[in-house]
This record gives sequence, C-alpha cells and structure tokens, in this order.
Amino acid sequence: VAEMEEMRSEVPRNGLKTLFRGRPLQALALEVLEIAKGGLARRAVPHGSRENECHFLTNLFESAQGGEVPAERLLRPYHGTWGESVDPLFREEAY
Repeated sequence: VAEMEEMRSEVPRNGLKTLFRGRPLQALALEVLEIAKGGLARRAVPHGSRENECHFLTNLFESAQGGEVPAERLLRPYHGTWGESVDPLFREEAY
C-alpha cells in the first residue's frame, strides 16, 4: 500500500523518471511493453494489412524510450508559445 501511495504521489510530478524499487519507471514501462508486444505477436490477430496488432504499441514505445509522457511534451508549448492557455491544444492536437 505504501508503494502504491508513493507512486500515486510521484508519477504525476516525475512521470517515467519516478524511481520504483530503485530504478526508473521508464525501465519497467519498457519491460511491460515488450511483454505486451510478445503477447500480441503470439495472438497473431491481423489488423488491416498488418499481420498482428503490435503497431498499436508504437506511441507507447516512443514515449517509454524517450522517457517522456505526452503530458510532458504538451507542457513545453503550454508554458512557452501557448502562453499558458489550453486553447491552442484543441487546434494543434486535433486529429
């Protein structure tokens, strides 16, 4: 319970840099993603022209490998060019 409370407190502030049992959460995230990728590959459920669903993990791998979660990426323009307004978020991040 103490570990869960610590993670609940630290992860929102430190993201993947948060230490968990002496190592960055980033390392754990990469391990978990590798396990998920292996499971999706073994399931071999086709998706469109792809042989499996591993491509759904691409953005998560990019975040974990770079050590930055999407919220951290968005905080840079929020504190910079967006002038601490969320309005540009809806224009620039819409898809």
